This record gives sequence, C-alpha cells and structure tokens, in this order.
Amino acid sequence: MHKQAVADLKYIHQHIERLPLLPNVLFELMTHDQNDEKYYEMVLGLAKADPPLASFIISYANSASSSPNHAITNLKTALTRVGALRVVNLLTAKSVAKVFVPKTDDSKQLWRHSIQVATFSSFLCRTAPTFTVNPETAYLAGLFHDLGRFVMMDIVPDALEATVASSWATPQEHPEVETATLGYNHCEVGYLACRRWRMPELICNTTRHHHHYTVCNNAKLPKEFRELIILMTFTDHVSALLAKHPDWEDWTNEKLYDYVQVNCLRPEIVSASLPIKIFVDALPVLYQKCQQLLESIGQ
Repeated sequence: MHKQAVADLKYIHQHIERLPLLPNVLFELMTHDQNDEKYYEMVLGLAKADPPLASFIISYANSASSSPNHAITNLKTALTRVGALRVVNLLTAKSVAKVFVPKTDDSKQLWRHSIQVATFSSFLCRTAPTFTVNPETAYLAGLFHDLGRFVMMDIVPDALEATVASSWATPQEHPEVETATLGYNHCEVGYLACRRWRMPELICNTTRHHHHYTVCNNAKLPKEFRELIILMTFTDHVSALLAKHPDWEDWTNEKLYDYVQVNCLRPEIVSASLPIKIFVDALPVLYQKCQQLLESIGQ
C-alpha cells in the first residue's frame, strides 16, 4: 500500500491547513444571523458590491433549476426568486466544487451523494411537522456531512480506496471500517476541514457526529442538532439505497416505500415521525432536482 494510505490524523490535519480558504464574501455571508430580518438586505448589499456574486445570483435565477417565466436581469428580483439562504448554499457548493474537482467515478458519485443528502434533508424539513431546523441549514449540513471523504480523496486517495474496497455493506459500517483500517475516519477529517473553513459550529458538529445515531434520542442535546443527525441518518441511507439499486425508478411506489422503510429507517429515528410516504412520492422529482443542481455547480 502507498505510504499515504497509512498516514495518521496529524498528517491529514497538516494538509487541511493548506486547503484554500473559501471566498471572503462567503465567509461574510456566514458570519451574519440568517434569522435576522435584515439578512436579505445584507446579502443584496454584498451582491451589489461584488460583481461575481451578483452574476452568480442572476445566472442561477435564470437557470433551468429556477425555471423563470421570463429572463431576469434585475439583481433584487433575482435574489427574491432564489432566496438569500439558497444563495449561500449554492455559492458554498460551487466554492467547494472548485477545491475538490471530481476526477474519478468515485469522486463524481461522492458529489452526487452529497447533493442528494442535502436536497432530501431540506425537503424533509419542509414536510416534517415536528421539525424546527431551518431547511437551508439542513441543506448545508447535508452538503458538508461527507466533507471528510472529499478531503481524504484529495490528500490520501490510496487510503480512501483501501476502505472503499473493504466490505462495508451499510453507511453505519463505513466509519467503523475506516477507523479499523486507518486509525481515523471521514467524520473526524470532515470536522477538521469544517473548522478550517470556519463553518458554523452546528455544521461542524453535525459533520463530526453524523454516524453517531445515539445522538438522535439524547434529550440533553439541542433539538436542532438532534434533528440534523436524524436527517443525515435517514437521507444517507436513502442515497446509498438509490446507488445500490440504479433501477429504482422502475419500481412501483409501493416497492420503493417498502425498501425505504426496511433499509433506511433505523431504530434510533423511528420515533421522529418522518413523512416517508410524502418523501417517497416526491423522490423522482427530488432526484431530477439533484441532477440539475450538479449541473449548475459544474459537476
């Protein structure tokens, strides 16, 4: 095995410190309270002073993903259509995509998986009556939950290949195999990378603990954090299911619903009352939306 394959976490940390920082404008957007009623005006003000950001907003507002009835040329109209929080998430994805350019089928699949987990989680937030976490926060958490795998693919590709080649059958086995093989796992690496990129603490912690399923029922932890772990747990398994069964779109809704119930609804999240029937009905549309999002960020 290549020397890098047995690199320790200190080696990984040293290389993470050399990763390029995300754009200053993105950091500026993330330092403001997204629940502030003036957040929209703040984003608009930044966009007016940052031509690349303004161009990005208008471009996305006119894309197939946004599907406008007519061309949008006004920045305020474009931002209203896309949404300030959506802009932050899209810009984040695009910025990360410039750092981790997919070069192999595995890296392309990793991008697909991350976008799916983000999109599915955001949808569930909007449709789960008891959930209070912001859908856009859920999207960002989904996008970054496997950041450690992106880093490992970039810094120690041999190590990642060694764990991928190992026999892990379900998402929960993945970090266990990594730890047994390497001495660390993608959750730890992702946490370090999130800290490097000055992500909100909630996102950093979700990335670090998204395979710690016992968190879901720990009433001592913040509700928002527990909800994010529930969402990551369920959507991670759903995305893995879709990848394992590429013919799923030919299944009946009843068969897909049964598969999701059996394979994706872990015991720790049964009590969360996720709207699985609504989710399964919407899955083909959500899947196509993921494909469009991948195209919009150049993946």
